[in-house]
Amino acid sequence: MIMSYKRLRHWHLQATVFSFILFFFLFLTSCGSDHEHFSVDGRLLNVNTAEFLVYSPDGILSGIDTIRVNGGRFTYERPIMNEGTIVIVFPNFKQIPIFVKPGADISFDGSAAKLKDIEVTGTDENDEFTEWRHNTNELSPKDLEAQARKYVKENPGTLISLWLQRQYLPIKVACSVGDRLPAFSAKDINGKTISSNTLMKGNCLIVVWASWNYDSQSMLRQVNNKDSYIYHSYNSDKDKKKISFDHIISICLDADVKKCRQILKQCEAEDVPTICDGKMIDGNIVKTLGINNIPDNIRLKNGKITGRAIPIPKLAEE
Repeated sequence: MIMSYKRLRHWHLQATVFSFILFFFLFLTSCGSDHEHFSVDGRLLNVNTAEFLVYSPDGILSGIDTIRVNGGRFTYERPIMNEGTIVIVFPNFKQIPIFVKPGADISFDGSAAKLKDIEVTGTDENDEFTEWRHNTNELSPKDLEAQARKYVKENPGTLISLWLQRQYLPIKVACSVGDRLPAFSAKDINGKTISSNTLMKGNCLIVVWASWNYDSQSMLRQVNNKDSYIYHSYNSDKDKKKISFDHIISICLDADVKKCRQILKQCEAEDVPTICDGKMIDGNIVKTLGINNIPDNIRLKNGKITGRAIPIPKLAEE
């Protein structure tokens, strides 16, 4: 009887130890990413609720995804097989890259009012790039390009170098004022082909817009209105000029074609041929035309670029 009690007690002790080890293991695995996922834990001041788009320039994620912020915080976790780069796109078109790999737990911390000071930490790559960004925040575009070129030369092939190359050292495209419009061909949201040939005759305009940028929508609305006038003087009608273009096409930088159609309807611009491939700033036409701002526009006369990023009050000037 005594022997049975000892055995029972010994068995109970072993079961308790085993349960504790199992609980501890489960606790550890629940506190972080496993080796098939990455996790980004974000905290943003000066914002309560918001939605940001996220994509991967190197294909580590497929398509466009959404990050939802509640109470200034968010958690973004996805399965991946290899290391790569994801990019968070803010409503003002600012982009913050995050370098991810399986098992990585990454922190994203800062203020929505000072995106350039955002800190992304948790891996060597993110720590290093955060320091690089902070050290180059105040540089001129020319000096920033020089620093990017220097880093890429000293660290060829790294994820950071690939991002810097893509962001600051792009292949130069001839698409400045005075140049001929580069050749392009793309499908519009209705499946029809739009090409540069359409814009080779007369006065034409390319409008670049997005659902998250009100100024770009305002520009789209005004240039599409046949009765719109541009007023150069608020005191008299003598200086007003009518907006008139032989052809207008629009490029929407939204990830969702449904949202694009919704805004076109609101702006009464459903008849404007519109390209929206869902790739945002990574689309081929965006690269071909050298688009890096929003709102943006390209004014043409007989295929020659006569203006870029023109403010609305000057769009009617030739």
